[in-house]
Amino acid sequence: MQYVEGTDLSDRVREKGPFSVQQAINYRTSHQIRRSADCLSDGAVSDVDGNE
Repeated sequence: MQYVEGTDLSDRVREKGPFSVQQAINYRTSHQIRRSADCLSDGAVSDVDGNE
């Protein structure tokens, strides 16, 4: 897996405080969807622009 520049969850909480219940549910759900999609992909996935 390659390093992606950006903010992680701990940085976000430190800067803006804890998530609301709805934000936490949305975060967890999107994480579960991404993890499931990663299991289904063949490893070399391109986005709609053709970037890997």
